[in-house]
Amino acid sequence: MNNAKESNHENKAKEIATVALGCLLHDIGKPIQRGDNAPFNKNHSRFGKDFIDELAKERHLSDNLKTFYWKAILDSIRYHHAKKMEGPYNAEAYFAYIACEADNLASAHDRKTAPFLYDLEDNRLDECDDAVKSKWDSERRLESIFTYFTKLTQGNDEKKLKEEDGKSFYDLWLKKNNTKDEQNENSLNPYPYPTDKKHLQTNVKKQYESIRDKLRKLAEYLIEKKDFGIEDLNKVSYHLEELFQFVPPDTYTGHTNDVSLYEHLKLTAAIGSCMFSYIYDIHPEWLKDYTANQKDGNPWNALYKKEFRNEKAYVLFKADISGIQEFIYNISSKQALKGLRGRSFYLELLCQQIADEILKVFSLGRVNQIYLGGGGFSLLLPNSKNLETDLNKIEENLNKWLLEKHDAKLSIAFGYTFLSGNEIRMDSEGAEPRKPHYLNTAWEEISKMIGEKKLSKFKNNLNEIFSFSKKNHEECKSCHKETSHIEPYNFS
Repeated sequence: MNNAKESNHENKAKEIATVALGCLLHDIGKPIQRGDNAPFNKNHSRFGKDFIDELAKERHLSDNLKTFYWKAILDSIRYHHAKKMEGPYNAEAYFAYIACEADNLASAHDRKTAPFLYDLEDNRLDECDDAVKSKWDSERRLESIFTYFTKLTQGNDEKKLKEEDGKSFYDLWLKKNNTKDEQNENSLNPYPYPTDKKHLQTNVKKQYESIRDKLRKLAEYLIEKKDFGIEDLNKVSYHLEELFQFVPPDTYTGHTNDVSLYEHLKLTAAIGSCMFSYIYDIHPEWLKDYTANQKDGNPWNALYKKEFRNEKAYVLFKADISGIQEFIYNISSKQALKGLRGRSFYLELLCQQIADEILKVFSLGRVNQIYLGGGGFSLLLPNSKNLETDLNKIEENLNKWLLEKHDAKLSIAFGYTFLSGNEIRMDSEGAEPRKPHYLNTAWEEISKMIGEKKLSKFKNNLNEIFSFSKKNHEECKSCHKETSHIEPYNFS
């Protein structure tokens, strides 16, 4: 029985990793298309799938692409836009439905400022479907977000957005390889500072070709595999961040474009993995009998028709460590700078380790990590069956460990709230007066939950706190912890 449970858990973890990888790779055709000599011969979905197919054929690994997991990824790349001839209902597996909806939600969250780039059912249109209407510009650059704090905001009209004064942009920027070809006067600066339009690099097509070549190396690594795990997902995410962190997500010139292609792919993967995990637990019947069509009996039509967007499938989660100031600055005066740096680094490692452990419980990768820093982190989790039980258990065990290791000087508190797909989306209707986005309210609810927990921290560990040890403990001069195992430390 235990073996069966482990096998089911392994299969679920593989499928979650595959869903996330499909979402993470769904737009790889965009930079390839922008660097191509004939970008309008086909859309970016075809560019992406053909890129993988041709590479597999070249390396005599086409059979690997016939596995269930590779078919799912290729379907996500090829059919993630809802079109009559190319929508997810033409795919072989349900993964394409998830990639399509996750892409719609991620796009609507970060850059829905051009209503005519969406169809009547609110599906994202391809930027090359109508080059005139979408104002295709392959040299479009990522804009610095700092230029919009005072002058421009999301949703401004087209006339204002034409003004270039005060705007700054990023070059596509790739790390240099130590080759003679790249050590020339036209090579990019070693650090990606935003600059005005006049000082941007002009060889955009060449930069996209370089991105394609580096992407090829990553694809070669993936094609060697027949199935995927969380480690593969994290590795691909790491390399895509390097490649796409300064690549704009689209080429439309009539709206703000300050969210990178990587951030869009990462959010799509986070939403998609949560969506699948929720369906796996709450709608298992959807996974039993899938037919790739739009017949009334196909349960995935609920996802395609947006009915699913009202379900609370997602969890916005935050963890916050208390006692940081006292922990960092309560050090010995000798070698104080090293002590400060060491403790700050320790806290960062501690936060990352805790975040990884929570993601591991839900079989998720680091794409679901929204941010980490300042003694805390935030995640996007699925609203699974045992969510609250699992989180309470993790929180209790962590506080027990912190109490034992740090004498109650550090504690951790979790806060979370539930979200639907509609609550993730950005409100772009422009109604006056503008209502606060639901996510603003969600963060307030989370902060309130964490604040209440901080008032009663270690409430489940009172026996340990009020018990007195019979052993003779001494105080460490470096960290001021009382322990029976003090050894001299060499500060040199």
